[in-house]
Amino acid sequence: MHKQHKLALLLLLAFSIELQAEVQRSTQGPVVVDTEYTRFRLSATADYVVFSKPGDTIGGLGLGADLQYAFTQKWGMGAGVKQAFSSSDFAAFFTEIHVCLSRALTGTLMRSRQKISLGAAPVSDFITPQPGGITARLYVSQYLVNTFGSVLPYTGVGVGGSYDWNLNVRTPMSVGFRIDRITNGTDNYLPFTAYTSIGLWL
Repeated sequence: MHKQHKLALLLLLAFSIELQAEVQRSTQGPVVVDTEYTRFRLSATADYVVFSKPGDTIGGLGLGADLQYAFTQKWGMGAGVKQAFSSSDFAAFFTEIHVCLSRALTGTLMRSRQKISLGAAPVSDFITPQPGGITARLYVSQYLVNTFGSVLPYTGVGVGGSYDWNLNVRTPMSVGFRIDRITNGTDNYLPFTAYTSIGLWL
């Protein structure tokens, strides 16, 4: 009789523990992991550009701004504008407007943020550090070149590449290059640009 009493108590205790665990699980709910992606990146750029054609080479310093949108972690599109100044007398050299298609060869074009909750209760909220990566770009550009009091329009296409990394969770940075082939129907130039940029995830 005594053994049966102890067995009943043990069964009652086990049932109580299981019931308490079940109540706790139903109260807390499932673990939910929600990943959000930051797709927009706004950047300020500084560069040095060399305009060259046979018998003519001109250098200049440029300041500009770019906005990039990532469709996926590997593909994105952007647009930008730049004002360049002659390195000899700092006179306005040219204004350039472009659109570009970006492809991340390594790394990613997005910033990710993970929110973990247990049922309705938040557990953690953190931004995943993004590794550095190499990005290739294809450009279509419009150059407005200042020459002897007049402005000559040039159009063209170009290719470029950059190494991108994050200074911190909000500040992306890049160093890269770009080479264009532009023409106005008469003259052809091959502007080569080396640049650095610092940005902000939006």
